Amino acid sequence: ILHFESIVEDVTDRKRAEAEIQKLAAFARFNPNPILEFNAEGKLVYFNEAAHQLAESIGRGSLAAVLPTDAAHLVRECLQSGKSRPPYETRLGERTVSWSFFPIQESRVVHCYAVAITERLGLEAQLRHVRRIAVVVEEVVALADGLVVLALGVQRADELELDARLV
Repeated sequence: ILHFESIVEDVTDRKRAEAEIQKLAAFARFNPNPILEFNAEGKLVYFNEAAHQLAESIGRGSLAAVLPTDAAHLVRECLQSGKSRPPYETRLGERTVSWSFFPIQESRVVHCYAVAITERLGLEAQLRHVRRIAVVVEEVVALADGLVVLALGVQRADELELDARLV
């Protein structure tokens, strides 16, 4: 052997970075909540399995069929303002979905999180109804207390009148 060269590269840092990337990717992919990503033009470029399941649970085959009709506009608005958008509710048949949009300026994308809130809205309506009933019950109890006091007063007046006759 007249000449020998060897190139050795330490890939430890690269392997560590790749493992971290895979871990972060798994967080979105396996999240039980719908997660979506839109590019700067408002085009849907990523969604996890939970987002697909949301569309199926609503009876729409395509995720595009359940997105807010103005999703592209909302995405561009978020990126232009640099601010997240307050939750945006859409009604799809009997179901209600709340959408939250968060701009990621460094990447020029917007992350979107969806939550099916139909059950929560139903429970909130039931709670409001129960509270109204509780107010009525409190008023009835107060009225009943007043009637008891009045009846006791009438009874006492009758007793005093009877005592006055006997004297």
